[in-house]
Amino acid sequence: MEKIKDLYNSRLSLLGAKPGVGKVDLVINLIQELAIKNNKSILFFGFDGPANWYIEIFLASMLNVNYRDIEKYVEPLKASKDYNIAKIKEDEYFKALEKLYKSEIYMHNKTSYFPNGILDYIKYFKCEYNLDLIVIDNLEILNNIYGCKNEEDLEILIQKLEKLSFEENVPILILTSLDYKKSFIKINLLDNFKYSEHILKYFNVISLLDSDYITSKKIVYKELYILKDNKVDKLNIKHNRETKQMEVVEIEIEN
Repeated sequence: MEKIKDLYNSRLSLLGAKPGVGKVDLVINLIQELAIKNNKSILFFGFDGPANWYIEIFLASMLNVNYRDIEKYVEPLKASKDYNIAKIKEDEYFKALEKLYKSEIYMHNKTSYFPNGILDYIKYFKCEYNLDLIVIDNLEILNNIYGCKNEEDLEILIQKLEKLSFEENVPILILTSLDYKKSFIKINLLDNFKYSEHILKYFNVISLLDSDYITSKKIVYKELYILKDNKVDKLNIKHNRETKQMEVVEIEIEN
């Protein structure tokens, strides 16, 4: 993940993937690289699932164990009978959990008690902590929270986020689902998104797509396309669907 740490340096970035491809896994690996290994401060809005779900993905990646085993272990009612199945040493589990909680990762999924929701929340946290990155999962839910009825309303919200990012000097990375009804095009990446170019112009656009190169049900490969300043960079990502770990790799296809 060292090679993609610079993804967060842009003011506004939009990471798109169809459901189930692994955009949350990618972002959690990125946050882990930044916050746990490089002591960066991250504010993470996880609107697309309960907080425990995100924490379990963090722990699975940190411990290099099957995500489902983490799920079994952290549920008290299942822990006693599934402990041997989980194959997680208790001391390793609690060390990872302690490391996660000592890191400067701030996860939230409710901002209703702030007058302007997420906008005021970011300002509050920026005053309290020196944030290096803000991650929002995802744009569709954020759209609903603010009651955007059309792209004009959404554009106003994005403009506010762009202004906030500039004023607070902190980059914002937002996740979104690609249009699953379209066949995925690798020539013009913007065509994969459900939003018009009028909206996408505010972002550095990132697409995570399935690769044609497959090794097993456990290990799959993704292609990460980064559109910035009218240039497209491509990275090959190795994705372990059990442990949720991702890494940038060079793919060598055997004859």
